Amino acid sequence: MEMQMEYIRKLPEPQELMEQFPIDDKVKAIKAKRDEEIKNILTECIDQEDKRKPLTDEVLMDILNGKGYRIARRTVAKYREMLGIPVARLRKQI
Repeated sequence: MEMQMEYIRKLPEPQELMEQFPIDDKVKAIKAKRDEEIKNILTECIDQEDKRKPLTDEVLMDILNGKGYRIARRTVAKYREMLGIPVARLRKQI
């Protein structure tokens, strides 16, 4: 069976899709506010943690999930790194 080229089209590049479906400024503002709230919670939790037994990314994820932020452990790690906070084993003080 021979395919006719007029029926084949390439998929648009991600940038082309973003131009066709721009993210509303309101959505961007909501996302930025949510990101800031998550960063504040992480900073607060880490500031108050027991330095002999610091909170792992998984425990921080559970805390955020308990506060209504559906977030994965790897996303917690991303925010923690953005804040310049080291992993739990490096925050441990004897």
